[in-house]
Amino acid sequence: MKAIVVLGGGREKRDGYLTILSKNRLQVAADNYRSRDVDNLIVMGGRYKSYEKEKGLYNANGADLRATYLHDELGIATDTIIKIGDEECRDTIYEAFATRKLIREKGYTTVYIATSERHKRRALMIFQRVFGEDIHVELCANLCSDDLNDAQEGELYRLTEKLFTSPFFRVEDDPKSWDEWYKEHIDFYREQHAMHERYAIQGYEFDAYRSIHAKEFH
Repeated sequence: MKAIVVLGGGREKRDGYLTILSKNRLQVAADNYRSRDVDNLIVMGGRYKSYEKEKGLYNANGADLRATYLHDELGIATDTIIKIGDEECRDTIYEAFATRKLIREKGYTTVYIATSERHKRRALMIFQRVFGEDIHVELCANLCSDDLNDAQEGELYRLTEKLFTSPFFRVEDDPKSWDEWYKEHIDFYREQHAMHERYAIQGYEFDAYRSIHAKEFH
């Protein structure tokens, strides 16, 4: 069995709807679903506005929004879409852990990652490390553009790789929840936050990130 995993891409801070990047990644997934022999599309997203529940909740579940967009706007049949909406998948690493549980339960042997062009190297590394050798992971074709430049994405890649190679990091263990995972790896997220601040990224990713997290690490 084969599946396409659609990585997040963010939500608008004003109304909680999907960003352009989120919609573009869903378009990538729909295009690849039609051109490949794939059984299901997997979408994720909960209601947290930030890394912590106390920072606020969106009214709608992110997985529901993505599934609706795939069906209503992109013509994907509802029965082919699987939603992971009961977990807060706040970043690519946790998305990989959340989907690993489902992939193992359903017996998929191949997973295609729908993401954006510059994010692809980091996303592929994360999913291959988390999934291991039993599940084949590769990228979807014709990935969309994103906001980070190559140097910025490279720095985030190295930070993530450092986490995975830490002697204290156990990729074999499934996190019990996003909240627990986040608290256990707070130093990683503080360093990542500092990188985003330094980049002063234009557009949804930095503006939304800074407005939500400005007081979180101080």
